[in-house]
Amino acid sequence: MTALLDAMEAGRSAEVIAIGAAGRHVLPVKLSGVKAAMLHVDEVQGRLGRTDALEAKGEVEPPAGVPARDILALEDMPEIVRKDFTDSGGACSDIEPDTIGQFQGFDVSVGTMRLIGVPCGSGGAYNQPYALYAAYDVIVERISFPYIDRGAPTTMNTAMNVDLNPIARSLTAFFRGRGIGDCGEYIRWRLDDAGNRLKLAEIRMKGECDEKGSDPTAFPLVWKAGD
Repeated sequence: MTALLDAMEAGRSAEVIAIGAAGRHVLPVKLSGVKAAMLHVDEVQGRLGRTDALEAKGEVEPPAGVPARDILALEDMPEIVRKDFTDSGGACSDIEPDTIGQFQGFDVSVGTMRLIGVPCGSGGAYNQPYALYAAYDVIVERISFPYIDRGAPTTMNTAMNVDLNPIARSLTAFFRGRGIGDCGEYIRWRLDDAGNRLKLAEIRMKGECDEKGSDPTAFPLVWKAGD
């Protein structure tokens, strides 16, 4: 892979060739942006100045442990989380264990904390609810999602299509009103200093599916936390 990336950075163009029943097809690809793309990957993945950087190499060694893992099966979860799937009447027992790998579950260390997000509950064609667990020392506990309902504070047991950004210490949920994502509800939380609780930061909502914009961060703001 390293040799391929070096060749792509040094080259001007490449060809992707597909051969099958329909014949031989060649797709030319310009390589003028490869260096910038690798630099962007380094920045997003926190590799700037590290020995394992793709482009921005330095002297800093990468962490000894892996800060993030995908959850692809029951075996990837702590036992106490696994019971929510396997016990009769468990909170997430309506999900078939062999389908867990279809969803983007995660196990991520944020500072001294470990956050575990797993699919939990029946979703739809483009929405999937997730549950969140916090782990510290030998304790693993499920935590709730703060929310504002009709002006009053409340909590949710699950959130839709969650995405965790450990660098920005934020977690988002996006309920898609339909597949193209041009309507729905977007929620953002901040992790507290300890990392084991969520603080509601903002709620954005767009009720009209008008095909005009699918960036949920630009949806109309309906609630925002005070500074």
